[in-house]
This record gives sequence, structure tokens and C-alpha cells, in this order.
Amino acid sequence: MHNNSLITVIMSTHNSEKYIHKSIESILNQSYENLEFLVIDDHSTDNTNEIVKNFRDIKLITNLENMGLGFNRNLAIKNCKNEIVAAIDAD
Repeated sequence: MHNNSLITVIMSTHNSEKYIHKSIESILNQSYENLEFLVIDDHSTDNTNEIVKNFRDIKLITNLENMGLGFNRNLAIKNCKNEIVAAIDAD
């Protein structure tokens, strides 16, 4: 991997309002800056979606129903701009 390769970080989340802010900050505060950040909100019924929307430069996809982690990771990978992908949990 080259030092400036674009890396896509994917995060699937469902009702994660308690932890999502810190999880997102942990990625955004990394020293590596060439990141694409993609969050799949799996039909949260709490404030998760609103918390994610407060961050700039995060692509958010919101499911209309709860689909599960496997579906969400596959959806995220299909929406990545490149082949280098890192997955992180919302909590």
C-alpha cells in the first residue's frame, strides 16, 4: 500500500447513540488522512442517525428496515470508491 492510498472505513450501526460519537471521532482523529468514511445506519430508532449527520465528510446510508450486519457490510463495500476497506464497529 502506498502512503497516500485511499482507505474506506465502513461502520454498520443500529441504535448506537451512546457510543457512535466516540467511535467516529476515533477514526477521524487518526494520523492517516486519506480516508473515505461510510456509515450504514440499520434503521435506528434512537438518535444515531442525527449524531452521524453532525459530522462532515461522512457518507451516510440509512436502511428503511433492519437488515443486519452482513447485509450492511456488503452494502457498504458496494458503495466504496476503492478496494482497500477497513471495518469498525459502532461501539
